[in-house]
Formats: sequence, C-alpha cells, structure tokens
Amino acid sequence: MPLRVPPLHLGHPMVRAERALSISLSDAPTLTYVVQLAAAESARARRASDLDHDGIVSTTEGNAHVDRWSAVLCREVRFALGRDKYGETHALSEAKLVSVESVGMVAATDDKTQVRVTWTFTLPLVSAEDRLRIDDALDIVPFDHTEVRVLDSPSRPLVGIGDDPSVLSISPRLAWVDSARPIGSRSIHIVWRPQPRPVVPYVPLVFAIAVAGSLGWLWWRRASRQRTIRR
Repeated sequence: MPLRVPPLHLGHPMVRAERALSISLSDAPTLTYVVQLAAAESARARRASDLDHDGIVSTTEGNAHVDRWSAVLCREVRFALGRDKYGETHALSEAKLVSVESVGMVAATDDKTQVRVTWTFTLPLVSAEDRLRIDDALDIVPFDHTEVRVLDSPSRPLVGIGDDPSVLSISPRLAWVDSARPIGSRSIHIVWRPQPRPVVPYVPLVFAIAVAGSLGWLWWRRASRQRTIRR
C-alpha cells in the first residue's frame, strides 16, 4: 500500500515550493513524491496551463501540465538498488507509476489554492537487496525545502538514511533547506537490514550422495561375487 503523505509543513516559510519523498519498505515497496507550490508559484503554474487564456484552467489543460511534470520527474529522478553495494542506476520511468493526484491545478488562474501534486511509484525491490539510492535532480521549480521519510517494516528494518553513504542517521526522517545548498542533484541513501540469504540444503545433498555411493558399492560387490561364482 502506498505510504500516505501528510500535508507539507516543514517548519520553514515556503516562498516557491516544497517537496517530500516518502519511501515505504513494506512487502510492496513504494516511493511517493510530493510537490507543493506556494500561492504565487501556484498562480504562475495555472497561468502556464491556461493555453486558451480564458482565465480558467480546464481539466484537459491541467492534466496536460501535470503530465509534462511527470515526464520531467521520470527523467530527472533516478534510483539504484543493491546488496552491500549499489547496482545499475535506473530512471524513475523504469519503476511502475501507480497514481498521480493533483490539487489546485484545475481552477481559475487567480485562485488562491496551492497546487499540490503527488506521484506514487512501486519500487522493484527484491528480498536480497539492502540499500536504495535516489538521485534527485528535479528542477520544475526552485525548491525551498525537501523532506525525506522512510517507513520500514519487519522484513526490512531501517539501518540508516542520509545524503552521505558514510554518515547515516538512524532517524527515519531527513530534511534540508535547498536554498542553502549548491544547485544540482541530491543523493539520498537508505540502508536496511535485508532478509537472510536462502540456505543451501547441503545436508540432504550430502546424504543423497552418500546413499547413491553406498548403493553403487553394493551393486559392484554383488556383480563381482557373481563373476567369481561363474568361474
């Protein structure tokens, strides 16, 4: 089940926009990505969506604008999975998009409602993997703040989260002020305790080999005795 994301209130004044990433490490892992715009930025987005300039963003116009954002999100956010080390990096488009929900886009261009868009993806985690890296270069709007939350599970208990793989915090929450950091991609590292590796059934295999060897030896002894009697 996708992780429910509460309204964004990151404790800082929002000038342009905020974003929140929520990662569920349940048996059905998901990534939920939320973008919320301030009032002025919301009005700017609606004016850009109003292609016929009638002062009203229709459902078709609003959906088309969100679709363009979705394409940018799937291209500019990437992820990598692995065990002990990361494997190949993939575009978010390679994860399955489950749903897109938008609030405040379909309205009058001068409406005061804040635009909020939520994307939910399923993550292709397998039981043996123990880490996830998200490389976030989304730039559809300058962000003021970012928050990352992790919901672990009994099958994937959280070890740590951080933007530096060598310094991980046991807290399930990571946040930063984007305006205080250099412009560019941000990496988020999440590590959990993986499920045990499958145990190879060595004992039954050895027993089967021993039984087969014993039967072969008995057959050889019997065949040798029969050849001796015939002589």
